[in-house]
Amino acid sequence: MTPTKVIRRLIDVAPPIIAENARVPNRCVLATAIGVATLARFGIEAAPLAVSVRLANAAYMRWLEEGEPGGADEAVRRGAFVLDTSAGRLGPAGLSVMEITGRAWNRHLVILVPDRECVIDLDAQQLNRAERGVHVPSALVLNWPRGELERTWPIGASCLYLRAEPQDRSFEAATDWQVFPEIVGRVERAIRKGR
Repeated sequence: MTPTKVIRRLIDVAPPIIAENARVPNRCVLATAIGVATLARFGIEAAPLAVSVRLANAAYMRWLEEGEPGGADEAVRRGAFVLDTSAGRLGPAGLSVMEITGRAWNRHLVILVPDRECVIDLDAQQLNRAERGVHVPSALVLNWPRGELERTWPIGASCLYLRAEPQDRSFEAATDWQVFPEIVGRVERAIRKGR
């Protein structure tokens, strides 16, 4: 099976299997651990990559394209929304919305596949904010050329920006950062079954 086919099947079959076994709705650490281990079983080199995320809805993008008229107050009046996991370092003052509280981690974890020049997000669903006009599929494969540290992509009418934070390995202390052989086995079998 080609790496492209494995990756395509992985993003189809892994999210529901991972969701069945997750204890929390935001499960990027678990999803990445499972994804990296599964890809290894197919001989595909992959590694975890911590990223900062900025996700802006269509209202924000229109306001930005119009030259930011009326400042942040006008953007908010128009329904502009920005999800920013970098504690506001990426967004304009007054618009960065931190929805991450408690024991949460202010990063997101994705799978870097250098030979395919892509990142895989098996837990993209946690970025969904339907009430804000942001619709993200359950999993994504995004182009990530070698050496890049940041990228931007359109996601429907929204815009997704990721910045690599390779020095952040704090996810390794999370209880979900471990290989669950039974889950990896289920994902592998589902990929192989779809040949």
